[in-house]
Amino acid sequence: GAGNVGMDSDAIWTSGGGAITCVSLTQTSRAEKKENISLLQSALDKVLETEIYEYDLKDEVEGCRKKHYGAIIGDGYSCADEIISFDEQGIDNYSMTSILWKSVQELAIEMKNLKKSQKEGGSYV
Repeated sequence: GAGNVGMDSDAIWTSGGGAITCVSLTQTSRAEKKENISLLQSALDKVLETEIYEYDLKDEVEGCRKKHYGAIIGDGYSCADEIISFDEQGIDNYSMTSILWKSVQELAIEMKNLKKSQKEGGSYV
């Protein structure tokens, strides 16, 4: 059925399971909007903890289905708590992207150190 869409000064929301299409999605990231800020030291373990699956969505109309890919929240599935939405119904894409970004930084540093070690006559471990 048709869903409801609402808007207030700080949010746009939809109900009814529909898709949202937009040119750009910007999430709040200004320091003055946040508190309890601390630097994330490591994220790769969170990426490795979360399994990614291939699946179909039950609500998609036959003939309009496509394969989807992503984390699954539920018993028997492995998904890092840090990327699960507050209501535990979905994935916080901004947190997921930020954790992936930090993981890439960690891997880039590790690769740089391995290349440096190899140049100095060391070997890959």
